[in-house]
Amino acid sequence: MASFSLELLGLRCARALVIGELPLPEDRRIARDVLGTLNGFTEEESVQTPFHWPQSSRGEQGREAATSALEAFIRGQVERAGVHVIVLFGETLRQLLFPGLEARDQRVQFLDAQCVLTGSTEQLRNSAERKRSLWQCILTIPGPI
Repeated sequence: MASFSLELLGLRCARALVIGELPLPEDRRIARDVLGTLNGFTEEESVQTPFHWPQSSRGEQGREAATSALEAFIRGQVERAGVHVIVLFGETLRQLLFPGLEARDQRVQFLDAQCVLTGSTEQLRNSAERKRSLWQCILTIPGPI
């Protein structure tokens, strides 16, 4: 099977995790803004955790193995910090973890957490409608985060 590569950055604090392909400072700023909203803008520092695929040059490196490793990575973040809300940026993550769901801003249950699926940070930077849709998804998450 063909090799598949992925470079993600996860930001986590106070029971929330945002993760996606965040190559530019503007992308990380959007992710931090979302995390801040989920965290109530406390002074708590976020923890940055990168995810790279493939993780080694040996063994299976295809898409299915990447999906399993990504799910295990997110599960570890959820369990370690008691994460209740996950925000996944970008179509690549949606396609890997939720291949049957259509591409739109939406909430799903994932690993005992509320998971918000949204477009890439580039799409969010370039579309006020996409930003509004994401914030609507986030602000309607039931219960305390």
